[in-house]
Amino acid sequence: KKLSAHCSISAFFDLHGHTMKTGAFFYGCGASNISQALLPRIASLGSRDISFMNSRFKFAKAHNKTARAVVYNHCNVSASYTVECSFFGQQIPDNPSDLPLHIFNAFRVETIGCCIGRALCVYGRVDHQARAI
Repeated sequence: KKLSAHCSISAFFDLHGHTMKTGAFFYGCGASNISQALLPRIASLGSRDISFMNSRFKFAKAHNKTARAVVYNHCNVSASYTVECSFFGQQIPDNPSDLPLHIFNAFRVETIGCCIGRALCVYGRVDHQARAI
């Protein structure tokens, strides 16, 4: 709260690794707000490793203590996400039984980060233009 009182926070990302699913995807804070899906969608267009289809935006009461929820609720940061990235890799395309797992190495994970960064730049321009209307 102290930080948000002194400056404007445009977006918040809580970065996690996971072992149960492959690929990278987002968890957001509100299914009722379609703008929650915009930044993850833009990011997914930049890399086949980022799955928009695996991203989720519903927010259960059990998630109220997650970092994204605290920042969303107490600092009024609408673009607040948990980004999950597999420790293993991605199966491309959508039918995992057809293809082997494509392993994530350091370069590939950095590329995912770059795609999210580029998506944030595009999202910022779109958000700014939408507010001007």
